[in-house]
Amino acid sequence: MDTDGDGLADAWEQQYFGGLSANPGDDPDGDGLNNLREYRAGTTPTDSSSVLEFIDITPILGGFNIRWSSQPNRKYRLLRSAILSASPAAYQVIQTGLAATPPINEVADTTTGGAVFFYIVDIVE
Repeated sequence: MDTDGDGLADAWEQQYFGGLSANPGDDPDGDGLNNLREYRAGTTPTDSSSVLEFIDITPILGGFNIRWSSQPNRKYRLLRSAILSASPAAYQVIQTGLAATPPINEVADTTTGGAVFFYIVDIVE
């Protein structure tokens, strides 16, 4: 339930802020994710060490092994681009609907042919 219509569940706001006054655009822990993104990611908005981030990307035969921090009850999609400055919309979806396997998710992208790529991990609603 989101009685104030700010995109943040009331129970989540109560848990972390003691009321419904949290602003979705604020970043109280200064980790670069605003409250709305923290809510979607399942991370703690008042703990700068609680973040959705890549752990490592390592070369494997024919591609890369990608690992990122994972939270319960989430689904992720993995995207890639050969161009770092490409808009997120231009990134190619590699896999979607990847169930969370906390604390770390891991995917082998063996469709690269060994070329260099840039990755985005996103939460699937």
